[in-house]
Amino acid sequence: MVLSFKNSSIFNYNKNITEKLFHPEHLYQISNTTYTIHKDVASSTHVPRFTVGEGSRVLVNKNSRGSRLVNGETSSPLIIVLDSTQETQELEPIKSELVLESDTKSWTIEFQIQPAYALTYHKSHGQTLDVVFLDVEKHLQPAMFYAGASRVRCSDHLFVLNFNAADSISADPYALEEYKRLRVSIGLPPLPI
Repeated sequence: MVLSFKNSSIFNYNKNITEKLFHPEHLYQISNTTYTIHKDVASSTHVPRFTVGEGSRVLVNKNSRGSRLVNGETSSPLIIVLDSTQETQELEPIKSELVLESDTKSWTIEFQIQPAYALTYHKSHGQTLDVVFLDVEKHLQPAMFYAGASRVRCSDHLFVLNFNAADSISADPYALEEYKRLRVSIGLPPLPI
């Protein structure tokens, strides 16, 4: 799983990974469709969101009332097999009413999924992953690095992308001083960090 701080990076990673894993003939476009009726004139708009292939890894991004699909569950689309239980669930589009003027009725129909080859640090919170590729950007906050790095089950399977030790990761000077102080307090020499 690739973890990144920015949604724009996540979109690009998911797009590129999906296009590399599947032949173009086996990709399907997932779109939002908005229907509007205004003074007895009907219209519809289709907005492409992303592509998936049969067996693509996706994340459910909204709870589904009619099934056991919950926000944050990862699976494969169309025939949803939950990673957590291997249980099969139907994926159905969700209809959302839009509030407009009194003489206009509008609603959106969409699948509540998104590609899941890459996620934001926030979206991955609480998950334990077998392999993690961290997209580390300049001036990444230490807490964010920890949030991403701590998702992986074994440190041997943590890979840092875009790594530049000079500007990517730095230790908090107060934390270093406290670490040295604690070592001295238990009779150990302060390591030259």
